[in-house]
Amino acid sequence: MMVNIALLLLLTAIVAPFAAAEYEIFPESIHERVKTYELVEQIISIKNNNAVPITGAVTLEGNISEFVTLENTSTTIQPDSQGEIGLHFFGKGASEGRYEGELVISGDIEKRIPIVFDTKEGDTVSA
Repeated sequence: MMVNIALLLLLTAIVAPFAAAEYEIFPESIHERVKTYELVEQIISIKNNNAVPITGAVTLEGNISEFVTLENTSTTIQPDSQGEIGLHFFGKGASEGRYEGELVISGDIEKRIPIVFDTKEGDTVSA
């Protein structure tokens, strides 16, 4: 019986560090509403819960890439630290409509963040 308890405690100590999330990303989705020629900034925060640095390449997919630019196309986040990915939404003469796509992070970080981008002429669209 003592051997079973000791073995269980040993396995818990080995597995527990891997049970926690390796990283946390916020927000998990983005929905921006802007008027024509308005610029809006959005930040994606990534917290590294690992004991080693993590790296990810950042790209955009879908019909948002004409209206969204990235501040950085890669990121490295040190252990127990937080990093950011900046996005700029610009309704550059876009006709009213909805544009959809994803921010894709690949590498040590594997995440697809859905993005919806609504444009409207005149005043900023209310939520």
